[in-house]
Amino acid sequence: MKLTALLAAVTLAASTPVSAETPGELWRDGYSITWESSYEDVEECTPDNGVVLGGEFVFICDSYEYIYHYGAVFIASRTFIHNGRALTVNYLCLEDEDECLSGTLVRKW
Repeated sequence: MKLTALLAAVTLAASTPVSAETPGELWRDGYSITWESSYEDVEECTPDNGVVLGGEFVFICDSYEYIYHYGAVFIASRTFIHNGRALTVNYLCLEDEDECLSGTLVRKW
């Protein structure tokens, strides 16, 4: 029962557009840095227009964010496993910003 409640909470958190996690909170909650860059241009990040990161990944935000950030960025990720199925939750964190943006990280082909 507890595991089902945990999975429901994680699924809800992953599907709800939020940007309320700080890098410190993510670290404390077990997230780790899965990708980082010393310089990226991030002007907007929306469900319609993702951010191309290093030509290798695209980060698609869960909500409409207009940031205008030029500098270091990193992706913080954590994978939850339930009944053999993995759900990875990702956040895009920007240098000198207090909050990270939730979204989906996909490899650019």
